[in-house]
Amino acid sequence: GIVHPAVKKYVIDSVKSAKEEGTLDLIVLEAALLIEEQYDKICDELWYIYTSPENRRMRLKASRGYSQEKIQSIFDSQLPEETYRAKCEEVIDNNGTPEQAFDQIREKLEKRGIYPNPRR
Repeated sequence: GIVHPAVKKYVIDSVKSAKEEGTLDLIVLEAALLIEEQYDKICDELWYIYTSPENRRMRLKASRGYSQEKIQSIFDSQLPEETYRAKCEEVIDNNGTPEQAFDQIREKLEKRGIYPNPRR
């Protein structure tokens, strides 16, 4: 796999330990290969942060300087979008500004009673 086995073991052990101790309300794992690397087995929920292929291409080129060939190789190695949508409880639209994406995340956390709304 792409993820180093020691890193994967550390993450899995840390999540299991935190769940057993009950010390945290929320643990967030951010990874491009959550489903492929089977982290979904230790998560209560998966959220899919979606952006259009055009935006993904533009952002990868701008932030990392990737060629179109490299970007296509990344796309080809990932599961289809339908798989992510089917396996995830929530979808965050990341086609707008970062603030718009954060607002969606905040709203979904507030509905779960996890994120306090300072505006109320």
